[in-house]
Amino acid sequence: MRSTSASRSGSRSVARRRPMSDSSSSNRSTRHAFERFRARSRKGLTIPNGMVPTAMTDEIINPGELFDATEFGFSQARERNGVLHLSGQIGVDSELRVAGDDVESQARKAFENLGVALEAAGKGYDDVGKVVTYMVDLEDNVGGYREPWSEVFDKPYPCHTLVGVDQLSPIADGELLVELDVEAVLDE
Repeated sequence: MRSTSASRSGSRSVARRRPMSDSSSSNRSTRHAFERFRARSRKGLTIPNGMVPTAMTDEIINPGELFDATEFGFSQARERNGVLHLSGQIGVDSELRVAGDDVESQARKAFENLGVALEAAGKGYDDVGKVVTYMVDLEDNVGGYREPWSEVFDKPYPCHTLVGVDQLSPIADGELLVELDVEAVLDE
């Protein structure tokens, strides 16, 4: 953030940066580490511990085979600094028709949609690091979820959290029973 103040003569403006908030030692140490890194980089010195600076990446991914998420104000996937963040994958086709009235059919379609999004980013199921599954009527539906999960993931399994919910997004034509929230690693 910049503020401008006039010099004594009134003929010249001087831009001044406001200092970063020092509300936590974490902010200070991060800022100091960055300043040391910049100073070493300018001098052409090697970076400690063999670290290599990487360019910041930010790419939006909306595969044409999936429904147009931008109509609802979000993207299907976003690649940011080596991590692929995916919006909740649900068991619907590109016209938002629900794959079936049971969790197994919907989970299978949600995993298929996940595969489409991963492929659009140049990755596959093996690159998935974490899955959070939201499920309506968890106790009744978890059995129907296990089969599609095992068709997609094998050892070493990604991290997984299963959360029971009252309902899921009302964007589809029909009742949704399962939604997958997934993150995948892009850079190794």
